[in-house]
Amino acid sequence: MKRNISFTLIFCLAAVLFITNNSNADWTWPFHPDKAKRSYWLALRYYDSNRFSDAIPWLNTAIENDARYAPAWALRGRCYLHSNKPESAIADLNQAALLAPSELDILIDRSQANFALDRSSLAISDLTEVLNEDASLSLAWKLRGKYRFLINDDAEALNDLTNSAQLNPNDADVFFMRAELLRRLGRDTDSILDYGITISLDPLRPKPYLARAELFSAQKLYPAVITELNGFIRLESQNETAYFMRGIAHKKLNHLTDAIKDFNQCEKINSNYFFKNNGHAERGPLFYFINEDTRALIDINRALNENSNQIELVKIRGMLLARLNEHKMAIADFSEYLKFNRELDILRLRALSYLELELYPQARADFKVVADNVSGETLSFFKIGIIDFNDNKFSSAIDNLSTALKTDSNILQAYLIRGIASFRLQKFDKAIADLSKYLSYNKKDLSALSFRAKCYYEKNEFEKAINDFSAIFELGHHDAELYLLRARAYIALGDETKAVPDYSKYLQIYSSDAAVHFERALSEIKLERHREAINDLDILCRPSTPDTIVFFLRAQSKFKMKDYIGAAEDYTEVIARDMINPEIFFQRARCFKKTRDFERMNFDLEKVFQLDSSYKNRTLD
Repeated sequence: MKRNISFTLIFCLAAVLFITNNSNADWTWPFHPDKAKRSYWLALRYYDSNRFSDAIPWLNTAIENDARYAPAWALRGRCYLHSNKPESAIADLNQAALLAPSELDILIDRSQANFALDRSSLAISDLTEVLNEDASLSLAWKLRGKYRFLINDDAEALNDLTNSAQLNPNDADVFFMRAELLRRLGRDTDSILDYGITISLDPLRPKPYLARAELFSAQKLYPAVITELNGFIRLESQNETAYFMRGIAHKKLNHLTDAIKDFNQCEKINSNYFFKNNGHAERGPLFYFINEDTRALIDINRALNENSNQIELVKIRGMLLARLNEHKMAIADFSEYLKFNRELDILRLRALSYLELELYPQARADFKVVADNVSGETLSFFKIGIIDFNDNKFSSAIDNLSTALKTDSNILQAYLIRGIASFRLQKFDKAIADLSKYLSYNKKDLSALSFRAKCYYEKNEFEKAINDFSAIFELGHHDAELYLLRARAYIALGDETKAVPDYSKYLQIYSSDAAVHFERALSEIKLERHREAINDLDILCRPSTPDTIVFFLRAQSKFKMKDYIGAAEDYTEVIARDMINPEIFFQRARCFKKTRDFERMNFDLEKVFQLDSSYKNRTLD
């Protein structure tokens, strides 16, 4: 007896070794005392290797040899279940349940088959029966919670999943399902917590990262959104949705470059998705804010071509066009935007574009609306002041610039323009005060120096005027008009020596200015530079009817230069125009004496004495 038992054990061991070494081969076992169990045992090995179709024939054999062998029915049912044949699975599992009613795993398997056939109530009933028998089975709670979740029986599903989680706190599936359920119930904070537990149990599962990112995004917790999406992208690096969401989060945090990179990657992975989700509308403004104007315009135009009702994009495009000095198109966009949103900042920008196009009435109207509606508005009053100034409305300009300066006394340009406006109105003291204020910050500003110099000149403060004129010339700005004014200032101070070079610099530009030639001639005569004076006076004598004084002065200079004949000729020209002036005859008589033309000298003297007998007391020398 003992020898037979030993032989049997040795034979079984050999069989096990044989099967182990030939698990992938087609083989049979020629001998076993219980053929049903032997077939079941062989089928189980296939089942454990997920070779369900290979396991079923052995299970068929087992059932044929012992129709009451419940494990064979149960295992075949599982094979059908895993082979997506739920009806066949249910038939076998029903039979198994009849043969082994206490085997709860059979009911669990049958519940899955029923649910696969949309028989939710039967599936839940099986699991309820299981839990009534053994409430410690985590899997049963999990499955019933899952089924209830899928049929929207949320309260019961939550209870089941919570029980499963308590029994098996390491089941990532349970926490993930409960997180999904809590999210559906609007319990976002609890949902985020369960997703987090899921990640801690199964860090290679992508979906919880994405779900947490979506929930954090709804709460506007954008740093957390980025953290979760970083985790998701590490697992799924080619997911366009994740890059798009992270781009949005970066945009919200003003991480403009990072946002652009994510949007670019999204477009690279799936350009159609990027387009459908209005990616160009999201990315275009970012390019604008980092001054990549061309790329911004391309994106914004494409977005607006797809949907022209994106009014915020119209606004940004207007700002972009204004920055590109395309003011006409910018005005069109601003005007379109203002139809829907009377935003004063945009009204101000439109006014600035009108101003660039020199459309002053339109610009002034927009600035006026802004000024009337914004407390403490500075820019609009300042710009209105400029417009009024350009329109020669100097009093109004001064009023508006003064209003702007009350709000912000640091608008230096306002002092400059108000100073010039005061100059135009001949309010020289006020002009000097404003221009000096401006020059205290901009010492080398030519315009301010020029107008202050003119103010000093008009106030007869010639030395101060000369100082400002000289400062302008030292800065390399050589304005002919200013040289003329400095020359006249020198004349007013009796300094003909310095005046003459300034007259000359003026005449280099305006050589035909007879009045200035005359002024220079007078200065040259005073300086006894008669040759130079004659040159100027010659120019004045070229017109067909020169002034009498010109011939008179030239005659005097010629006399000084001992050109007595020429002097006599000029005096003759004077006499032709003024025959009753004894001094002219007297001076010509002096010329005749020098040329020893005594006859004509005596004639002139007789004429002098006729006109004024007091000349008898004067000598020709």
